[in-house]
Order: sequence, then structure tokens, then C-alpha cells
Amino acid sequence: MSRPRPLRAFITAVQFLTRVPLRGGVDGPDDDTQLLVEAVGWYPLVGGLIGLVTGSVAVAAGWLWPPVVAVGIALLVE
Repeated sequence: MSRPRPLRAFITAVQFLTRVPLRGGVDGPDDDTQLLVEAVGWYPLVGGLIGLVTGSVAVAAGWLWPPVVAVGIALLVE
């Protein structure tokens, strides 16, 4: 069963903006390139989620380690 097109566009945005290896977006060179255009609408949401995760890791790590180490850990998670 194929995934709904908006979900595939969201997954494509996550694939493009992160290193997360998701399946279901643009998986090969023969896929629909229009899906990349549709993914642009999801960039603000995906970027916000990336910032939320990175910031949360930085704050949590900041409770345990010095700021330089906490930022380094947050960037590794990103």
C-alpha cells in the first residue's frame, strides 16, 4: 500500500534536511521530482522539529556538562 502524498512530501523534507535514513520519500533517481517541490512546504515544520530536538539536547546536556561540551553533543545529535 502506498503512503499518502502529503506524508511522502513530509518524509522527503526530513530526508533532505537531516541525515535520518527514512524510506518512503524520494528513494531513487526515478522517483517523481514534483515530490521535492511539494516537500518545500514542510521545511518550516521540519526545521522547527530539528531546532526543538537540538535545543532540548543542548539544555539537557548543559545540566550535566560544561556549555562547550553540551553544544558539541547537541550538534552531534543534529
